[in-house]
Amino acid sequence: MYPVNIENLEECVDGFYPHPTSSEATIVVKTSALRSKNAFMFPHPPGEMLEAFNAWMNGAMIQDAFSFCDADERELLLTGITPTQWTDLYGQEDEED
Repeated sequence: MYPVNIENLEECVDGFYPHPTSSEATIVVKTSALRSKNAFMFPHPPGEMLEAFNAWMNGAMIQDAFSFCDADERELLLTGITPTQWTDLYGQEDEED
């Protein structure tokens, strides 16, 4: 997932949008639990993202519905919070021995 700049982002409704130049990518607009609105490009086709979203909304666990996404991408879909924001809030995760 990569941050993207969208003109008039605050006016956008949270959701999935086709990438304007690639059929293999989806723009996700999400208001985070921290009350900031962000836009990210996911390297997955819009149809695949929408199918997974519908499965999730119909009761599938997010890790099953979005099995093609990594954990950070799924966390962004759940909370709208990026890995950097989590680190800023809580510090680095300790490595277990």
